[in-house]
Amino acid sequence: MELTSIKNFIEPYAAINNVEIEMSLEETIYSAGEKEKLHQCLINIVKNGIEAMPQGGKLKVELNALKAMP
Repeated sequence: MELTSIKNFIEPYAAINNVEIEMSLEETIYSAGEKEKLHQCLINIVKNGIEAMPQGGKLKVELNALKAMP
């Protein structure tokens, strides 16, 4: 899963900044598009979250599927 890969990649950076990353992946979700661009986008979001906590903390990332509205 892409988010698990990103967590493993950025955890050392988070640890240096005293940030714990907690991920909640409810189910497998598929997306259409360019994998590399999605990967970079998610890294940027997680990195920004880490940098927004200069005193450290816990960064929670949740992935939930949106249900189609009737």
